[in-house]
Amino acid sequence: MLKKTLLIENKSSISAKNLQLIIKSETREGTVPIEEIGFLVLDHPEIYLSIPAMNLLIENNSAVII
Repeated sequence: MLKKTLLIENKSSISAKNLQLIIKSETREGTVPIEEIGFLVLDHPEIYLSIPAMNLLIENNSAVII
């Protein structure tokens, strides 16, 4: 299965619930299944990433690039 690369370039909050990555920004909110993520690239100084979300990404062999 092909894994997705997510690029976050805006102020956002990233958390996890029910094996879904929840990404909330000032303008929108979305979810992505964690097992589909290959790379998560965080390119903004005001991004909040919760520890449980990071742990789930690591368990699913996803790379987090800050």
